Amino acid sequence: MIRPRLAAALAAALVAVPIVSSTPSAGAVAQDLAVSATSGAARSAIEVSSASCVDEPDGSIWRYLSVRMVSGAPGSERLAAAGSNAAGEPVHLVIPDWIDPADPAQIRAQCLEFDPAEESDDGLLTPTVVAFDPVDVDVLDPTEPAVQSFVASRTSLAVGQGFQGDLSGCFLPGDLRAAAVEVLDGSDLSGATGRGVLASDAELTGESISLPVLLNDSGTSIGWSSSDGQRPVIDLVEEHPTTLAPGPHVAFPYCIALDGDAVSYLFFPPVALDVTGTSPTADIDLTVEPGTRDATLAGECDLGAVAGTFSGLDIEHDPFSLGVLRSGASDGVVAASVLRPQPTTHGDGPSPRTITGDDFSTTPFEATTDATGAWQATDVADFELGAIRAFAACGDPFGDGFTYDAQIAVVDVAPPPSTTTTTVTTTTAPAPVPPPADRIVGLPTYAG
Repeated sequence: MIRPRLAAALAAALVAVPIVSSTPSAGAVAQDLAVSATSGAARSAIEVSSASCVDEPDGSIWRYLSVRMVSGAPGSERLAAAGSNAAGEPVHLVIPDWIDPADPAQIRAQCLEFDPAEESDDGLLTPTVVAFDPVDVDVLDPTEPAVQSFVASRTSLAVGQGFQGDLSGCFLPGDLRAAAVEVLDGSDLSGATGRGVLASDAELTGESISLPVLLNDSGTSIGWSSSDGQRPVIDLVEEHPTTLAPGPHVAFPYCIALDGDAVSYLFFPPVALDVTGTSPTADIDLTVEPGTRDATLAGECDLGAVAGTFSGLDIEHDPFSLGVLRSGASDGVVAASVLRPQPTTHGDGPSPRTITGDDFSTTPFEATTDATGAWQATDVADFELGAIRAFAACGDPFGDGFTYDAQIAVVDVAPPPSTTTTTVTTTTAPAPVPPPADRIVGLPTYAG
């Protein structure tokens, strides 16, 4: 898990969303893009900001500055650098060492305007896009040898499968760092178009990492509410099948560093992917016997071995009275997208293992298939109100296997009926005694 300070900085208010068509803005964004330098060699940093791309004082409009630097002749441009920021903070671009200084380079920035009052079925907001005038950048000859490299274990694969991305040469300063790969559909290596479909990331402790990337953007949602200390009510449970389809895609790898309070991104050469077909990602189902804590995950696999995880969420003992959680099959440690920014809104065995309901803590499982390819795994939740989530892979998804769509099911065991105990107290009055000469009449006393 990435350390909280870097995670908080990277997720300041950004999550991955699809790109949308731009429309003219009626707001107050001006052509005031400020660039700290228009030339530099590899490893040089460029700061980009806009005084007008800031939130409205009354909070009616949220604005985010999204910046890309591209390199190459028109028609063959590649994304060289990118960054996003909010609250008027500058974006820090770093010139990579793999681009050719002889190629033209340009900074292209947009201000993304979001209306927080907008209603959306999926909780995501549609931005109005205001484009700034592009700024030409003169990339100078490098002063140090090139060290950046990104190699994908394969570039032709099916939906549900994955590849290993070997990233090396992250020379960014800073002690808190991570590496990531974002995947967009389409064939645009400049990152200007294409829908953001998934991201994979991990903490980076040195300058190199092997990062697994699974082409499966399925996910789950669960929502619940409670009031006046009553038992929570689960009112939303959804499974979201993968939306990926065969066709061209592009992987954009980068590393991230937090140096002081500034977040910097270093991009590596984009990789064109050929998604050649689909996998039976939907051949799986998670069920919980009503009124019990018993979960069964079952599916079909013709590759002989299945592995995955169960995870649990104990809603009854969650500290929040209202919550909605959405997570994907490729859950990452960095809840942010650089290329598509958007504001956030809030097996087998003789005996079953136990799921702990600790904010979706996970336990692994393995299962084997029978002669027909059918398999199942079972588990028992240790909570009485919440959700069980499951992920699984048939065979090796980095080889001939694939990952299934994410699954979720509700655990709702009714609490035992409350019993009321009534205690009857009988008081025996004392024998009467003669009143004193001067009697004082007082209040009567009742027992029971």
